Order: sequence, then C-alpha cells, then structure tokens
Amino acid sequence: ARRRALCPLLTPDRLGMPAMFAQDAPWAEAQAELSAMSMYATPRNKCTCLLNCCARLNLGLAARGGGHGADEFLPALVTVMLHCPL
Repeated sequence: ARRRALCPLLTPDRLGMPAMFAQDAPWAEAQAELSAMSMYATPRNKCTCLLNCCARLNLGLAARGGGHGADEFLPALVTVMLHCPL
C-alpha cells in the first residue's frame, strides 16, 4: 500500500531520468524478471533475480539511447521496482 502511494510522487521526471529514457518506463522485461522474485527461496537466488532484472533494464536503456550510466540507471530501477507487482 505504501509503495502504491509513492508511485504518483516518484515519477521518472522527479527522479531525474532524462526524457529519452523515460518514454516507455517502466519496462515490461525488467518487471517480468523482478516479479519472479517470490519463486526463489534462497538469498543468493533472490540476488540472481535482481541481477537479471538489472541486466534487462540495462539492455532497455542501451536500446533507447546508447550511452547511459548510474544517473540514468538508478532512477529507472526505482521506477521499475515501484511499478512491479511483487
């Protein structure tokens, strides 16, 4: 419930994500990886699930503009995590 209350407040624009990366946020591929978190039992497997989400997100950012770094990645990750049905 608390996460849903933050969704309207923490928009990609407010998080500082450039408009060229925010067009299709949140990205379905990264959300699909993250939504599988409940299927994993061990902390190591949960970290692998998060790493897979980050890899998908990184590919999505690369496809939208090429050069990106932490300033683009972190707001995108926060956006994906807020909108993912966990």
